[in-house]
Amino acid sequence: MLDERSGGVIHVDFDCIFDKGLILPVPEKVPFRLTHNMVDAMGITGYEGTFRKTCEVTLRLLRDNHDALMSVLEPILHDLPFEPSSSLQPLGMPLVSATGTIYTRGQAKKVLATISKKLKGTLYSQTPFSIEGQVNELIRLATDLKTLFEMYVGWAAYM
Repeated sequence: MLDERSGGVIHVDFDCIFDKGLILPVPEKVPFRLTHNMVDAMGITGYEGTFRKTCEVTLRLLRDNHDALMSVLEPILHDLPFEPSSSLQPLGMPLVSATGTIYTRGQAKKVLATISKKLKGTLYSQTPFSIEGQVNELIRLATDLKTLFEMYVGWAAYM
């Protein structure tokens, strides 16, 4: 990715995209990392200030552009991150991503369905969350002390 203002290159770590974090030896159990240290660094308002508002604006943009995003993600998941020979593999054969993750075509469809549910606000509920409700749920999950402790045994949550 390129920074449009400076022209500099921005590193994007695609190693845990498409829910790969769920299958790590210590699975990523939170939607994103929001530890107490990160919240403290946000200042007096914590995640209730600029962070929450930015999340809401971003989620609204993502939802408003659901179809466009899905049309970009589908070919990426099916073709681009995989070895060149993967597109020649018969259905049901595993696809190996450039980072070594193995997907079958069925798994790829499940990942796309999960992404679509996240964008629509229906991943954690049959009834779609409002933008504000979904951001609230994501922050709640991302700051859950029990889950964070399970992921980071030595993070010293008591400090």
